[in-house]
Amino acid sequence: MEVSDEQLARSESESESYELLFYPRYHLDQSSLLCRKPLLAKPMVMDVYQDYLLVTYRPFDVHIFHVKLSGELTPSSSLDLQLSTVRELSIMTAKSHPTAMRFVLDQLSREHVSKNQISTPSDLLGKEPVRCLILRANGELSLLDLDDGRERELTDSVELFWVTCGQSEEKTNLIEEVSWLDYGHRGMQVTVCFG
Repeated sequence: MEVSDEQLARSESESESYELLFYPRYHLDQSSLLCRKPLLAKPMVMDVYQDYLLVTYRPFDVHIFHVKLSGELTPSSSLDLQLSTVRELSIMTAKSHPTAMRFVLDQLSREHVSKNQISTPSDLLGKEPVRCLILRANGELSLLDLDDGRERELTDSVELFWVTCGQSEEKTNLIEEVSWLDYGHRGMQVTVCFG
């Protein structure tokens, strides 16, 4: 039986798979692979915040993973990596697809740090992100609540945005208190934290 080039190309594209590969930063070859996680489809948007990884697929499925490392991360010792799914959202919307998504630090966490109710910002390391900003292809910037999937439009005509994550106990710099900065046809906009 002969297989044509067209059939071969079709079968290769049909079997195309995507996966997350985790390596220690000091050694990026196959012998140091810590974990392999098959993905459902080609990721559309990804983001990382501390130990949390956001992966978004078409049409608009959001998966959040938690990465837990056990052991020492050195060239001479072994390390165990556990990857668990902490949240899955499937959002039905007629809006244009996301081009960027970023976790945002919860306002409550910032207040606790500034009031010294949490001894150090590292005490927040285990806190799961509950919101993220979404930039859509049409320039709409919105806030997605990861608990219930509700989305709130914030502004439009945005080309780029940056999320700030400063947690200074001294409020000497405005940038420490800003939730995000965005750029569009109106120029640069600075948006102060929301509740």
